[in-house]
Amino acid sequence: MTRRHGQLEEEIRRKLKRRTPDNLRLLRLKKARLQVKDRLHDHVLQERRV
Repeated sequence: MTRRHGQLEEEIRRKLKRRTPDNLRLLRLKKARLQVKDRLHDHVLQERRV
């Protein structure tokens, strides 16, 4: 999951550097990145409970 989060971060950075970024694609990437981050956070919380 951390690898996927990093991949999304990199793709977002590349898209933002473009002269005319695709705002819809950026929105989708950011949403996906947030979902991965939430899953990582939930996983860490579960590990702490055990």
